[in-house]
Amino acid sequence: MNNERVPRVVLGVSGTDASANAVAYASMVTGVRGEMMLVSAVRRTRRSAWSRREEHAWADALGADAHQLADAWQITEIQREAREAAQAHGPVSTHEVIREGDPFTVLRDVCDEMRADQLVLGGNGGPSRLARRLGKQSGVDVVVIDSASGLVIPVEPARARRATSTWSPVGRVSMAPERA
Repeated sequence: MNNERVPRVVLGVSGTDASANAVAYASMVTGVRGEMMLVSAVRRTRRSAWSRREEHAWADALGADAHQLADAWQITEIQREAREAAQAHGPVSTHEVIREGDPFTVLRDVCDEMRADQLVLGGNGGPSRLARRLGKQSGVDVVVIDSASGLVIPVEPARARRATSTWSPVGRVSMAPERA
C-alpha cells in the first residue's frame, strides 16, 4: 500500500493572461497524480438604478444570449477555460471553487481547508502585495508566475525577505502545452 500524499496546488484564477500562465505552471507541477484547486474570489457589487436599467436594456436586446450578462456566467466561463487550459498540459485532476469574498481571505481559507502544498498566482513584474501577504499568512509556499517573462518567483515569508530587498526567480516556464 502506497501512503504517499497527493500533491495539492491551489491556484488563483481571474481570467487574465497572468492567471492563464499560472494555470500552465500549476498543471506541470501537479502532474498526473496531483490535485489542482481552481479558485475564483467574487466580490458582490452594488449596482446603481442607472446600471440596472442599462442591464435590462441589454438583456432585452440580447434575447436568448442575455445570460452572458450575469456575473455567475462569466466566472463559470473563466473556470471552464482554466480547467481546459490545465488539461491541455496533460491529465490533471481539477476542482473548481467559486466563493464570495476578498481574494486574500478566500485563497487563504481554501489553502487551509484543502491542506495545500503550494499556492500559485499569476503576476506582472514580481510578487504583488496580495502574494506577499499570502506568503506571510497562508502557511503554504506561494509562487508567482510572471506573465511577461514566464519566470517562477517564490514569495518568501517576511523574516526571510529582510535579508534581501530583491526577489530572485527560480526558473522559467514554457506556457505552450506539450504536443503528443
